[in-house]
Amino acid sequence: MLHPLVKILGLIALASATPLWPLSWLSLTLLALLLANRAARPFASLWRIRWLLLTILILYAGFTAGEPLFAQTPGISREGLFEALRRCAVLVVLIQAVSLLMRTTPLPQITRGLSALLLPLRWFGFDH
Repeated sequence: MLHPLVKILGLIALASATPLWPLSWLSLTLLALLLANRAARPFASLWRIRWLLLTILILYAGFTAGEPLFAQTPGISREGLFEALRRCAVLVVLIQAVSLLMRTTPLPQITRGLSALLLPLRWFGFDH
């Protein structure tokens, strides 16, 4: 069993790496996380952020310059739609990763892991 600090550091590493990943890697990671979260109704958390996902989709697809998706829709670009899907995938991957962490690690262990993560702040005079 992994120490909670290792799990939290893995989540931080995932959060810093996913914005740089192509859509194919994000899709595979999302599939793995959905399979890992299958017992915990993974789509319930997505339903809660549906308006945020729709907003990201509209803003990126509608306001990113590029080649029009269809001749009849000059405001929606292919590049914008692709970037919107990628940004939504990053958000969904991170939400599923946090959901998996919360489901597999009891809250007292997460608290201990966060406390261990903040322990080096003592060296600078901060209370961890």
